[in-house]
Amino acid sequence: MPKMTDQRDFQFEDQVPNIVAQVAAQSVGQFIAAFDPSRDPKLWADLVDEELREGEEAVANLLKELADVLYVTTGLAMVSGDVDTNDIDRQRLLSIEGYYGQAFSASQIAAALLRVHQSNMSKLGDDGKPLRREDGKILKGPNYQPPYLRDLV
Repeated sequence: MPKMTDQRDFQFEDQVPNIVAQVAAQSVGQFIAAFDPSRDPKLWADLVDEELREGEEAVANLLKELADVLYVTTGLAMVSGDVDTNDIDRQRLLSIEGYYGQAFSASQIAAALLRVHQSNMSKLGDDGKPLRREDGKILKGPNYQPPYLRDLV
């Protein structure tokens, strides 16, 4: 298994569980052997930065989806009087909400909910009325603004 040779900044094995370090080293070693990639540290640093940006965006998207789930679940409860209907998989809902609750703090979730609400309110058409799909789902109007959540993650 390839060993990390540059120990200047940190001990990789001290930062993550040993099995993850082993899998990463073995996988990247195979990649390097197969592709003979650039040895330019600046390129690799740029790639790290690119992947971090993509990860931050993915986490922000995950937070947005949580806020959407909570928003429509609350809507379901308000229009039906209960979330425990036959129309949804309650166990799946609890599982998803539990996962998100571990990934984000209450303040992150609350801030995301407020921003998703503001975004949802921007779905109104120019006439101030919602645009609807045939089944009644409200669609994005011409003034729709997606929520910005990157600063919350």
